[in-house]
Amino acid sequence: NVRNFFFLAFGKTVNKPNVRFVIHHTLPQSLEQYERQCALAGTDGQLSHCVLLYSFNDHLRVLRLIKEDIPKPPPNVMAMKEGSLKNVLRYCENVAECRRKKLAAAFDEKYSAEQCIATAGPCTICEALMDGKQPLKLYDFTGEALAVFASMRMLRNTCISYMADIFRGCLTKKRVKQTMDDHSHGRLPFFGLGSGLTDTDCQRFMQKLVIDDYLYLRLTSTRHMTVIGYAALGKKGSNLLNKYKQQENVPPNERIYLHVSDAKEKRRSSKGHTDLDGDDQTNNNANKRKRLSSVF
Repeated sequence: NVRNFFFLAFGKTVNKPNVRFVIHHTLPQSLEQYERQCALAGTDGQLSHCVLLYSFNDHLRVLRLIKEDIPKPPPNVMAMKEGSLKNVLRYCENVAECRRKKLAAAFDEKYSAEQCIATAGPCTICEALMDGKQPLKLYDFTGEALAVFASMRMLRNTCISYMADIFRGCLTKKRVKQTMDDHSHGRLPFFGLGSGLTDTDCQRFMQKLVIDDYLYLRLTSTRHMTVIGYAALGKKGSNLLNKYKQQENVPPNERIYLHVSDAKEKRRSSKGHTDLDGDDQTNNNANKRKRLSSVF
């Protein structure tokens, strides 16, 4: 059996109507590039599939390629390329909205989840809803984020995966516990605030702070040419932290939200999460301010 494999060099000029799978092993640099390559699938009108293999750390290698491009592009072009990569990350990190709808919106086109469900091959999010899985709910994580920002001056050369362990209060990993003990990271303001969340949700929370520019990653390469990103407080995170110190509360349009599971064993109502679908938002915000008063 002969199988045809096409690479980026072929672009959209390949006259191959019966492509059934487009698999991205490497993160695309922009949604435009992703859409263009996905368009190779199913041009004959038959059911085809596009698969993007994604891990957050994959973008570090792509980001290094952008930063080390020769000749070095002007600052505005560099910022545009980094912004395009962030849009890809937002697309991949999306867990609540129809993927086709989100991709169409990036190009100012209209598409609905109902249209996606009506197709022979709905996106994974719509497919999960069709299978009866409960949708994730939106919670307010502003207080937790501020605790992270206030702790950044006490962290040096720290990856966000380790920060997620601190946030969850993870003491079951022997190496993580030893590092926390050695550096007194168990005393950080955000230690254990995510104790009721899954490891995946804690990771997604830290990744969101990077994607939305509250934190940024300083890239460094190991002797084996592996790219590592060390987290640092960004200007946007610093501004929000200063604004919180000066005001009683963060303005609603500047608050930080995250979709997480609503399963009882994963919720942390005692920690002051705000369920946007509930009626106790005022009480939860008051509890959160009281809990964070010791941080500042």
